[in-house]
Amino acid sequence: MILRRPILVFKTFFFCLFSFHTSQVQAQDDEVLRYSAPTNDFIDLVIQSHKGLPRYGDLYYRRGVTTPTTNKAYIALVELKFMKAILDDMNRSKLDMYSNPNEQAAINSSVAQRHLLTLAGFICSDDVLMEHFCDPDSRTVKQPMSSRQNSCQFNNAAGERKFLGHWGGSRNNEFRQLRSYKYFLENLFPSLQSWADSFYEEGKQTAYYVTQTRIVGKYDFKSKGYWIAPKGSGIGSMPPHAQFLAYTEGEKILKGNDHKKILLPMAPDKAKSLGLQDRMAVFLVNKVNMLPTLVAQGKPRIQFEYELEGDVLEVYKDVQLTEKIGELNSNKLVSKY
Repeated sequence: MILRRPILVFKTFFFCLFSFHTSQVQAQDDEVLRYSAPTNDFIDLVIQSHKGLPRYGDLYYRRGVTTPTTNKAYIALVELKFMKAILDDMNRSKLDMYSNPNEQAAINSSVAQRHLLTLAGFICSDDVLMEHFCDPDSRTVKQPMSSRQNSCQFNNAAGERKFLGHWGGSRNNEFRQLRSYKYFLENLFPSLQSWADSFYEEGKQTAYYVTQTRIVGKYDFKSKGYWIAPKGSGIGSMPPHAQFLAYTEGEKILKGNDHKKILLPMAPDKAKSLGLQDRMAVFLVNKVNMLPTLVAQGKPRIQFEYELEGDVLEVYKDVQLTEKIGELNSNKLVSKY
């Protein structure tokens, strides 16, 4: 059974921050959304969240403190949903992803096959990867007092899934590659396509987009606030290269492409208590609608775009989003160069 709604998981971790003179204990609330896999052939998807919605843009990760996520698998599966227009051109009888075709239909097929290989590496279970994406000659088991390791390594040093280089785990055996590809299409692809369709209902997803910006200069007593420098769109690791659709004049300022600074209003007493300094990072949190689209010309790709869902933007002091320090209204921004 495919779950259309994520299960919200809250976990609290405690860790110590030590300095030369003091030892301070901080509590970190770690919120994630977990999407259960439809079968045991796949892993669950886990992404960070904020106030019960997906968290995009700049993320916070601390090994051993925050819950490990599967962002690449999540994005690859969402991309699959929006690739239907080119999946019709995918060659299902042979692999042509290693060629350099000129015709658009052949290009579409190559891109689709490469994407499915990438998706397989990110989302298939370890058992499936070992069986269908590891060359049998490479399946060596580490023996006691031996340095021999299984040469099919599907995770990097950080524990994240790596890109698969070849179907079947074989560079030279084209027959094994084709068997692997056909097995995936016949036995795994239908479930993945149905799972992908359960995301982004009506073609969009309401989420929170987090963007790191910085304090510029000291507190401005005349304007009663700090000046901050918003960054351009495309900042943040998840999803990569997302573009901000700025419609109003205020949104164009927030997009950050004209080097304007915007005022973060704040009373002097509050500013003093926060201890903000020049160049210190702060974080803008926008409630947005994510709108993936297929760019079909040339080499097809999925472009993630987002637009503001409301006028109010929250400003936090920390990337964990636990200390809110102010708000901005996109229609009432005070700006300067």
